[in-house]
Amino acid sequence: MIMRNSVKTKYIARLSQLIETGAALQVITETVQEGADINDKPTYRKRQRIPYDEFTQWKTNCLSLLDVIVPASSIHRPSVLRFTNSTNNPSSKAFGVPFMKAILDDFENGFLDSLHLQIDAELNADFLVQAESLIEHGVAEKAHIPAAVIAGAVLEHGLRSICQSVEPPEPTESKGKRLMMSALIDSLKKRGVYNELTAKQLRAFSDIRNAAAHGDFDAFDPDQVSNMVKGVGSFLAIHLA
Repeated sequence: MIMRNSVKTKYIARLSQLIETGAALQVITETVQEGADINDKPTYRKRQRIPYDEFTQWKTNCLSLLDVIVPASSIHRPSVLRFTNSTNNPSSKAFGVPFMKAILDDFENGFLDSLHLQIDAELNADFLVQAESLIEHGVAEKAHIPAAVIAGAVLEHGLRSICQSVEPPEPTESKGKRLMMSALIDSLKKRGVYNELTAKQLRAFSDIRNAAAHGDFDAFDPDQVSNMVKGVGSFLAIHLA
């Protein structure tokens, strides 16, 4: 079956780790001079703070993660900005730790995901299951051919969705014409969405799809299509999660 995304698990673990780190931040109480009375005797007050170095490292780590998992359009973005401007006092910890817990809860339950990407992911999975079924249970001798066409169409649709999800969006048209799949693959590779090894694999999938669509059926075999279906599923599970 199509592989599930393991990347989300990594981010959940990191969120949990940062919540634990924040909860463990030590609050130091100290006495500081604040002035003098009418007899010039020093007056003092109690002050609480979190060690600056520890707080700064924790806050920086949190913000790096939040920038990745909280979409720019999310209702949580103003709270991220508040966290950005926080200082090393106990109120920052009192806000930051519960805020990170809320983000973890929303992230685990899929409420930070773009709705249209979630819908895309479900449709893609349905089509890829159909392609797998054609390969495994197809009655026709050449059932892997339509499976290749389906998997190729899912991949192209997924690449266009990824182009729209990056900031700023990557164009999917030029002079009013839709870009070919090869151009989409190269554009996203240049944007750093994936490396050359992944791009090379995607180009191979594109070649199989083109061969199937243009009647060059001897250019690929059922095993290659099976690997293509699984590879497309794995790729989209990572990049459309």
